[in-house]
Amino acid sequence: MSGNSELRRRAERRVAASPEIVPKKASDLRRLVHELRVHQIELEMQNEDLRQTEEALRKSQRLLSIALDSTTAAKTEAAQAAQTQLRFFAAASHDLRQPFQAMRLFFEVLNQSAADHQRPALGLLGKSIKSAEDLLGELLEMSRLRSGQIQVVPAATKIDEVIAEVVADLSLVADNKGVALKAFMPAVEASIDRSALRRMCFNLVANALKFTKDGGVLVGIRRRAGNAVVEVWDTGIGVEPDKAAHIFDEFYQIDNPARDASKGIGLGLAIINHLCKQTGCQVSFASRVGRGSVFRLVIPAYDNGAGGAG
Repeated sequence: MSGNSELRRRAERRVAASPEIVPKKASDLRRLVHELRVHQIELEMQNEDLRQTEEALRKSQRLLSIALDSTTAAKTEAAQAAQTQLRFFAAASHDLRQPFQAMRLFFEVLNQSAADHQRPALGLLGKSIKSAEDLLGELLEMSRLRSGQIQVVPAATKIDEVIAEVVADLSLVADNKGVALKAFMPAVEASIDRSALRRMCFNLVANALKFTKDGGVLVGIRRRAGNAVVEVWDTGIGVEPDKAAHIFDEFYQIDNPARDASKGIGLGLAIINHLCKQTGCQVSFASRVGRGSVFRLVIPAYDNGAGGAG
């Protein structure tokens, strides 16, 4: 309303400035002509304002179009660069591993002939080589996942057997930390890629052990609503609420501000997240700071071998 009033006042002033339209003694007819003239000027002014608005809008649309084109080009270029990087890692996998294999052989030779006073240093060297091999392995695995080179093939898989293998593989890690590693494994079978399931379970248990200094880690299998649920409980440091949304992000770590390579590079849970998308599984977690965490891997459509419900 205030805009219309201002427009009216502007039109009145323009008409008042025209002596031939507003005589000093106007008849009713002349007053009517005056009103019509005022309305005519109002319309002209409205049309001019509309024209300017349309021109400003067209200019904004042109700028927006240019910005969108630039953004699209930048995204395309970034995607192409990322794909090139992924193809490089995937293609160069063998070449990248060869130096580590050579280092491992040299280390074994040195270890066999080393004097007692040299063994502590060789032990540190062995740990460094293993850390580097693990880091390279995770980088290469992530590159293959993102480039679609890892294909999952569902097959009848005994989940309890997979869990038993993972626990056996990581029992030495738990013993060295003085952390109890236990498992509750009822017989459960599901149609899922066995290698993908083993990798996801291994990463979950390894992650729990990494952040548990006292207490223990418990791995269990539940049957729930037609699904098999692998649960990994720990008494570790827990996850702060402001960090919870990022723990499945690539290269994200919650307890490694110095980026110590021996603690990994933050790809373990990210790999699980990628494999879940490929296998149809779901991963989630709950945590209390200072008390520990539980991670749940939901595997759809389990088969307990007897058709019974759990």
